[in-house]
Amino acid sequence: MYLKLNGIEMSCAGTERWGDLLERLPDGGAGALGISVRGRTDSLNDSVEEYAHARVLTFLDEEGRPVPEGETGELCIRGSCLALGYYNNPERTASSFVQNPLHSLYPDRIYHTGDLVRLDGNGDLIYISRKDFQIKHMGYRIELGEIENAVRNVPGIEDCACTYRTERQRIVLYYEGKEYPQNELLEAIGKRLPEYMIPGQIVYMESLPRNLNGKIDRAGLAGK
Repeated sequence: MYLKLNGIEMSCAGTERWGDLLERLPDGGAGALGISVRGRTDSLNDSVEEYAHARVLTFLDEEGRPVPEGETGELCIRGSCLALGYYNNPERTASSFVQNPLHSLYPDRIYHTGDLVRLDGNGDLIYISRKDFQIKHMGYRIELGEIENAVRNVPGIEDCACTYRTERQRIVLYYEGKEYPQNELLEAIGKRLPEYMIPGQIVYMESLPRNLNGKIDRAGLAGK
């Protein structure tokens, strides 16, 4: 059996054994969800379910508190399979691998993934966006990834990315694929998003800039 997290495949052999050990420790896993995996899978969504003994996933808000089911929180990982840290990068290790904020009874490190997720009514783990892409606009806390997901569902849109111009308090949408008249695209987006999430500027590009890893170069877009 295997577990795949962030594209890294890990063996789940022995989870029952260390899960039983965790059960004997004081419970610092309030608000956590366990996982079990049956067979080989390429999707975390396909593998998330209740696992009574191995509480390895936790969803926290900005204050380090568990979020209620259905609300968005940062995905944090704990358990015996947790890495020791980032190679030759003590600063990043110190910021991402921290003591579980839910208790201080014993050393219990968790890893902050930086991914914002939520659990739907079926218990499926839904990825929202990166924590880095969260902004505050018009008094609302907004995940730019939610805007991007809505825009990608517009027919003909191949890919897109959003940036936020803080000085102008404006959400800027960049997209590739079918070129739409601006008012037509705004109308299509308006059917999928509330008014405060509608981009204030739309830029069509024949091809979005990408870095060496093939990901959209958001830093480059922000500088345009």
